[in-house]
Amino acid sequence: MQTNTQSAPKLYRFPDFVLKVSGNPSPVKESIDNIFRLFPIPSDVNCRQIEMRVWDLLDEEATILPEFLSQYLSTPETIAEPTMVQGENVSIGFVHAHNGVFTACYYMPEESQIYFVATMDNSSNFSANQGTKQRAKITLCVTSVLVPLMRELVLENQRILFHSAAIACPDGTGMLLFADSGGGKTTTSLCLLRLGAKLLGDDLVMAGEENGSLFLHGFAEPLNLTEQTISFFDELAYLKSPETPVGTKVVFSPQDVYGPSCFQEKVPLHVAYIVHKSQGTPHVELLSTQESLGFLLRAHTFARCQSISRIALNRIYQILDSVRLYRLHTGSDPVALGKWLLDSAHDHAQGTFIGR
Repeated sequence: MQTNTQSAPKLYRFPDFVLKVSGNPSPVKESIDNIFRLFPIPSDVNCRQIEMRVWDLLDEEATILPEFLSQYLSTPETIAEPTMVQGENVSIGFVHAHNGVFTACYYMPEESQIYFVATMDNSSNFSANQGTKQRAKITLCVTSVLVPLMRELVLENQRILFHSAAIACPDGTGMLLFADSGGGKTTTSLCLLRLGAKLLGDDLVMAGEENGSLFLHGFAEPLNLTEQTISFFDELAYLKSPETPVGTKVVFSPQDVYGPSCFQEKVPLHVAYIVHKSQGTPHVELLSTQESLGFLLRAHTFARCQSISRIALNRIYQILDSVRLYRLHTGSDPVALGKWLLDSAHDHAQGTFIGR
């Protein structure tokens, strides 16, 4: 069990609650704090709080896992993908075993408590002190169970979490950008951000209703940039380094280049795009309701056995009824894409411009 002196809890403001993260200093606690470090700091600490208690047991044999979770330690192959589980007095939980690291994140609603535990599966020789690569593996395992749980928490307040990016254009048009990992969300976001648009989130976005209208709320995180994305934009050239291993993504805080106000907390939702990397010039094609539904359902699913709730379905159908979804063919020049999309987004939202 951990014996270090516990550090002061950190508070992160969501639209409907404050997340309080507590635990001893550790690689796992550091990974969690890094995920939320760009979130706004709450000014009103009297609003509803949910506490996340973090136990990092990667270098210890002890475990505090409840029985319904500890059984998975002996069968890590059954949770090679992030998996939703339930047990007594637990509304929902998620477990994952990857590269010898076992992570579990579960929510006790009666206590307004989240418990996050990282340990090792029974056959692992993993050490948390093996360097940068192992820290990256920890971060992957942390997000793989934390993000699905956050989906369920925001859903309690009628909001839906998407794997997507969100942008507020200078004219007030709010857009969602969907794509699979590596599909161009980050590059598309940057080509708009550098022209004066505001970023709500690059990988996760919350959508809900306020005063009868659909609004997007950001899930502000640092961006993970590929070497190719960096090469597209002159202002990011300083991020290139011969010491960076091939294939490694560079962690980047947009404020460092685009200023402290480049993030925006919320924007009305007007239009959505499915990003499709292509050659030539940028253009869009309107998607059918059926095809759009499939994309939204996939973007809302983060773990195996995680079902789609009635609340989430109602919100998805509200988006389909209210917002046009397009397949966005990016073209071969991200700089040109940014200028074209800023000029066209309002027309796309109105349905008055379709095609090239």
